Amino acid sequence: MSQPEFEISRRQPPGQDEPSHHATTPAPGVAGDLCHFFDHHASGLSEIHRVRIPAMEIAISLVVAYLLGCTSPAYLIGRWRRGIDLRVVDVRNVGAGAVMRQVGRLWGSLVIILDMSKGAAAILIAQRYFELSEPMVLLTGFFAILGHNFPFWLRFRGGAGVACFMGVIMVLSPLAMAATFGALGLALLLTRQLFTTIALASPFLLVFVYVMERDPVTNAPSMMFYFSLGVALFILLRNRRRVHEIRTFTRRAYYDVRSLLGRGNN
Repeated sequence: MSQPEFEISRRQPPGQDEPSHHATTPAPGVAGDLCHFFDHHASGLSEIHRVRIPAMEIAISLVVAYLLGCTSPAYLIGRWRRGIDLRVVDVRNVGAGAVMRQVGRLWGSLVIILDMSKGAAAILIAQRYFELSEPMVLLTGFFAILGHNFPFWLRFRGGAGVACFMGVIMVLSPLAMAATFGALGLALLLTRQLFTTIALASPFLLVFVYVMERDPVTNAPSMMFYFSLGVALFILLRNRRRVHEIRTFTRRAYYDVRSLLGRGNN
């Protein structure tokens, strides 16, 4: 019976070359089995490593998005400029609308920009830094909105999430968001109320996302359209107690139009 190569090499006479420790062909027998064992398990560990890294990146991206959303410029500006807690005044919504009414339009506009920046930053981090897939990028955007709505340091009482949502769409579909800004401006001129403006312009956002982001081959709605629809319904349900503002505006507009038509007939 032949001896394993590593045993033979130890018995070679002096003066002869020692066998290379970097041989590519594994030794037969026990040494070959050991090499095969370690090679197999090393490749298994590398597979586990490749699987765990994306999961860790996704988790970090979601946590970062939620923490970004938790930052509340509306609350901080209300405390700084007026010494008020927006959770207990106005409509008890920690958002840009309350800041406009309680602090001023300039500060409220600043809050809108900062809240949009939170959603945009969360998407950019997921896309550019972690290079996540589209479903995970959309989930990251939703976590930013969750952080805005339910900030842990304010006892989970935050804003409506509209401006943060707009920041998410601004990165994912700039053209759709640009068109929506036009609809928002027109609605604001008609209503003079921020929440009613957003509620009236929201359907236009869904239409623009559907048209501009659909599959060019099949014309099927994109994943982002379903994401936008789901988030819009989530925001509407969260703010359902304020729907009466829309009814009030609609009723007033109806009577205004009817009175104008009556004057025209006279």
